[in-house]
Amino acid sequence: MPLDISEVLALTREAVRSLETAQPKEVKRILDRAAADERRTHAYRNRTGWLEKSTFAADLDAPTDGWSFELGARMHYASYVDNRGLMRIDEKAAKAATEIEYYLDGEAERLGSK
Repeated sequence: MPLDISEVLALTREAVRSLETAQPKEVKRILDRAAADERRTHAYRNRTGWLEKSTFAADLDAPTDGWSFELGARMHYASYVDNRGLMRIDEKAAKAATEIEYYLDGEAERLGSK
């Protein structure tokens, strides 16, 4: 008896399209929110404004095996401020990672229920 897998193939193509377009944008949006939260809630005195303005979330050139994102601050003294406990980049990144995990689990559930 022949099997018709056209529906499975269509759903697979839709899942791949969704992973390649929607998810990286949503992940970047979550990280942008984390960077904005860090800029708003840091504990250091913002004397020059440079460190605060340099706090960023970026999607790096996507490697062939997945996405790559970064959350941090670009000023050369950012690690010094972070080591003194005046920035919360690691805390914001962990919170964003949890939110991304929940988002991706929800997307997998949504795609799997079709």
